[in-house]
Order: sequence, then structure tokens, then C-alpha cells
Amino acid sequence: MPESPLINLIKKYKIHFILGAVAFWTLIGIIIFASELVAHHVLGIRNIDPVEQKQYLCRWVLWLCLTPFLVYAALKLNIKNTHIVWFILIHLILGNLFLATEFFIEVSIIKPIADEYYKRDVGLDEFAAPFVLKYFAYIINYFLILGIVNIYVYINSYQLAQKELLQKEVVTGNLRYQLALSQLETLKMQIHPHFLFNTHNALLSLILKQENEKAAVMLNKLSNLLRLTMTSRDKDFVSLKEELEVCDLYLDLQALRFAQRLSIHRAIAPDTEQMPVPFFILQPLLENAIVHGIERTDEHAFLTLSSRLHNGYLELQVENTVPATVNTTQLIPGIGLNNVKERLTQYYPQLYTLKFHSHANCFTVTLQLPVYER
Repeated sequence: MPESPLINLIKKYKIHFILGAVAFWTLIGIIIFASELVAHHVLGIRNIDPVEQKQYLCRWVLWLCLTPFLVYAALKLNIKNTHIVWFILIHLILGNLFLATEFFIEVSIIKPIADEYYKRDVGLDEFAAPFVLKYFAYIINYFLILGIVNIYVYINSYQLAQKELLQKEVVTGNLRYQLALSQLETLKMQIHPHFLFNTHNALLSLILKQENEKAAVMLNKLSNLLRLTMTSRDKDFVSLKEELEVCDLYLDLQALRFAQRLSIHRAIAPDTEQMPVPFFILQPLLENAIVHGIERTDEHAFLTLSSRLHNGYLELQVENTVPATVNTTQLIPGIGLNNVKERLTQYYPQLYTLKFHSHANCFTVTLQLPVYER
């Protein structure tokens, strides 16, 4: 009986999972240790006592040891093979079981040490109170690891799907397949490691700052973006309104990441919302603006997304801040923009325009598409 793709995935990448878990919790341990040093030496807060130090170490080891079981559960029950409602409910239950298991193991190890150090019987409530206060951060951390594994599953699925499509291209040589392959490659590029790692780091930062509400909002938006990408992956064209839903999720994540440093403006003409556009055609333009413009300045930056009907064309425009030190001529031949050009050439041979313009500290990309029903 052939093995399931899940078993093959675990066998093939088990070293990646183990090393990834070690690296993840090592990073967490370094951050926590550094924060304690700053709290003691800079803010004058007392050092944690030996029992608390052992408790931190015990918790770190337990999370590291239990992470493989969490990863297995995430692979077994992921967004791709489970309805979103059941996915959330099941993992809420599993997450609480996971936390309860970690808590009782931790207490059984640390309580004898605490009793001996404090020369008294340390009650269970003294362990439970800090745990309850930090519960939200723990459950967010559970779902953060869950999200990382799901991203890994999606990327692996994209690679498998691409191989299958390449085999089909040899057999059929169909233009329709060429467009589907181009779209699939584009979708895979959108979930870019650069963007995902930055979002992951931003989530970690919010959790460590105990800004749990913001962390929950960011994690929810990232999940929605992944789900929307998967549910629309087979479409060649969508309405501008649907395309803007993807863009809004992406921009909302960037707004959370850059906080008050980024101003985002949307100027969408109502009569353009139902116009058909290629799916995922705007997100590479927005990512280009973020990566080559917003990320390169420490000053307050802006990004504007607009649409209008002009001379029989649907005109879409992205304008963003670019530091004076950046050579804007180097922004035009980027991978994302070239990918957009190739897709547009397939859909609108010689009927579209894609223009770039820089002035002062601004860079503008203007895309014009012919208006007709599909």
C-alpha cells in the first residue's frame, strides 16, 4: 500500500523540522535572556531567582520537546485538508491540551525544587496564576507555530503542483496550460519568504511586548490571505473588487508591521470595482513598493493605490515613497515586475501599457488595461 504524501513529507524533511524547531526555540531563548538582562541592568528590575531561572529553562526544553508533536498535528490537520471552522475548533482543543500537558509536566519538575529552595510547600496556585496571566501569549505561540507549518505545507504543495504541471506541458503543449503554469508560479512567488519572515518576526515582537491583541489581528489577517490565495488559485480573472480584497489584506499586514511609519491611501473609483483584472496582478506591484521603497527608509513613508476609467482603459496606479539614495532605474527590471509584464503579454498582447515614473522621492507604476467583458 503506497504511503501518504504526509508520511513522505515527514520522512523527507524530518531533519528540517528538527533543526527548524531547535533554531526557533533557540531564538526565543536568546530573546528572553536578552530581555531579562535589559530589564535588570537598564531598568533596574530585580533578577529572577534560581527557581524562576530553572522554570524558564524547563519550559524552554518542554516546548522544544513537544514541538514535534505539534508539528505532526499541524501536518495532519491543516487548512488545506480541513474546513476552516473545524480547523480552528480542533486546534483550540489541541492547543489547550498541549498547554495543559506542558504545565503539569513543568509543575511536577519545578515544585520539588521550589519547595526545597523556599523551605515551604509551594502551592499549585502559585504556579497556576502566572500561567493563566500568560495564557493568551502561549496559545498565540501555539497558533504561530501552526501557521508556520501550514505555510511550509503550502509551499511544498506549490512545488508538487508545479512538477505535475511541467509534466503535463510536455504532453499537451497547450497555451491554456502555459497560462495556468504562469499563474501558479506567480501565486507561489506572492507568498514570498521575505514577506513571511518579516511577518513572523513582527508577530514574535508583538508577543514579547505582550501586545496580544495586535498579534491576534496580524495572525488572523495572515491566515485570511493564505486562505484567499488558495481558494482563488484556479481563476485567471477576477473583479477588481476581489483583487483589492487580497491587496487590502497584504496592505493591512504591512500597516501593522510598520505601525505609524507608513500611511496607506486608497482611491478606488466605484465604477471600476466590477472591471475584470488578472488575479494577483496588483500584489507584485505593492510588494515592489514595500521592498524597494518603504523598507529602505526610516522616515515616514506613504503608499497610494488608485484606480479610474480613462480613455477606454482601466488605469491602476501604485505610488510610494523612495529614499533619495535609491537609484529608481534599478527598480524597473525586478523579478516581480517582469513577471507582471509576462502575464499581461499573454492576456493582452500589445493592448496594455505598464509605465514607470520617478520624481522627487516618489516612484509611480501605472498599469492600463483594455476594458471589455470576459
